[in-house]
Amino acid sequence: MAVGTEGQGSYALFGNVGDEQLRRLKSSSAVWDEGTLRFLMGLGLATGWRCWEVGAGEGSVARAMAQVVGPTGHVVATDYDPHFLVSSAAQNLTVIEHDVVTEDPPGEGFDLVHARMLLQHLPDREEAFRRMAESVAPGGWLALEDSDWITFLVARPAIPELRVLASALDAAMADAGFDSTCGFGNVTRLNDSGFEDVRGQGHVLVMRGRSTGVTWYHQWAASLRDSMVAAGYLTDDEFERADAVLDDPSAAWLSQTLVAACGRKPSK
Repeated sequence: MAVGTEGQGSYALFGNVGDEQLRRLKSSSAVWDEGTLRFLMGLGLATGWRCWEVGAGEGSVARAMAQVVGPTGHVVATDYDPHFLVSSAAQNLTVIEHDVVTEDPPGEGFDLVHARMLLQHLPDREEAFRRMAESVAPGGWLALEDSDWITFLVARPAIPELRVLASALDAAMADAGFDSTCGFGNVTRLNDSGFEDVRGQGHVLVMRGRSTGVTWYHQWAASLRDSMVAAGYLTDDEFERADAVLDDPSAAWLSQTLVAACGRKPSK
């Protein structure tokens, strides 16, 4: 997930350089790729398809798409800073530096356009949505995965330290344009734009402290610590207590709900 320098919104809080950022992207891929690929295969992704992976991050989804579409298909993977994608380039996988908010799509007539955890970060998400929608071929699919935080860091019984952290993360990211309800909103966007067969499904994971997937939470929270404390959304002591819960193997909580929404462009 990444966007152009003029439209990064809350994603700019993380930066996009260095080993730490790559670890965060790979950790996110480890958590979500299985569900994403199941979602895309359910749309019929197959040999010969032309696909655009928007905000491709470190490229795991784009590479998987390229394997499925084979030599008669093609995948375009774009990111505002594609240096993590360079090694992904292949005969049927093109890597392009691109800003989905400010630049025209890198082609048209795509059978599938997909973005994961992208629109939620963009203040100008409607413009990005419009550009992606225009690039879909008649009969093709627009598939969007974004978060809804209704389940984020929820535990039973509640873990107060995590509720404080969830509230602080939401506030700090909203200040930079993040929409914690974007996932459900994509269903409305697809409906209102005339797509057919619009549907959605939510993917929620049970997370445990010190598990592989929680690396993503650690890095995410740590990258925003200073801005959250400076804004008064939590104290250093509250952050340390919450971070200790994330590192506690006896603790369990729910992830955010990743809403996978899709629609088919009407055939002409």
